[in-house]
Amino acid sequence: GSSGSSGKRKPVIHGLEDQKRIYTDWANHYLAKSGHKRLIRDLQQDVTDGVLLAQIIQVVANEKIEDINGCPKNRSQMIENIDACLNFLAAKGINIQGLSAEEIRNGNLKAILGLFFSLSRYKQQQQQP
Repeated sequence: GSSGSSGKRKPVIHGLEDQKRIYTDWANHYLAKSGHKRLIRDLQQDVTDGVLLAQIIQVVANEKIEDINGCPKNRSQMIENIDACLNFLAAKGINIQGLSAEEIRNGNLKAILGLFFSLSRYKQQQQQP
């Protein structure tokens, strides 16, 4: 029984749906704690305009992001919002390599999860004494 695998396969910790649920709960925890009325129902859809995404990042990082358009009317304004979020994260030293505003705007789950993964790592590091 040779499986033909080189033993280089990374173990899959969670499926995407599991991760999506975990990060949805994680973000909603912070939103609720800070008194936000709007929580995430579907991570893949709710962060694509950049508004709720910015609110989550602001609550987690405890700092305001400038240049967020609260009611983006079109795609390019949404992408500008997401760009502002990514630039803010990058300025904090958070690894956003491989993340593009376009992909997040398009609801690319892997890109969205990647962003939340980086944000949660950042938060963990903040909480260490």
